Amino acid sequence: MTRLRAARLAAGLSLSQVATAVGCTRSMLSLVERGQANLSQRKLATYLRTVGLDDVADVIDTSQLIPA
Repeated sequence: MTRLRAARLAAGLSLSQVATAVGCTRSMLSLVERGQANLSQRKLATYLRTVGLDDVADVIDTSQLIPA
């Protein structure tokens, strides 16, 4: 299980709930959680706030971020 998915599940949120908050599809968010797609910095920040995390470094390698 990826750290992003683990954080979402620990927050008690469904894929649909987080996808709606982030502004992407469930399918896209599933790809992101499996490491097969990336989010913009803005959407990643929204994801992290939604699941209750403050620091992107808690869940991903920040060297792989794509600009918004």
